[in-house]
Amino acid sequence: MTAIALIVRKRFLREIACCAILTLLGVVPASAQQTDLEQQLQQLKQQYQITTRELEQRIDALERQIDKEKAAKETEAKSASQTAYSDVTFQSLEVWRTNRHHPVNDSALL
Repeated sequence: MTAIALIVRKRFLREIACCAILTLLGVVPASAQQTDLEQQLQQLKQQYQITTRELEQRIDALERQIDKEKAAKETEAKSASQTAYSDVTFQSLEVWRTNRHHPVNDSALL
């Protein structure tokens, strides 16, 4: 081979080596970047699951609290109703007792 052919060949091999190195350097960051993206995706999925679970627990707790408050109000309303009924019944009984012992003179009312 001539000297020029050797120089061309060396240059060609050097260019191929440089291209190979640059290609490998480009591929490694791309695969590393893909791995980073996959990790970010997994982290977001985990955060979503955790947040969803926490929100569901808070919703359940609030629903239970609302149910307890409704039950307490219903119990209070029933108790108030029974108390009112008892008061009316007691008053009616007192009126009846009073009228029984002291009959009303209808002629006095006229």
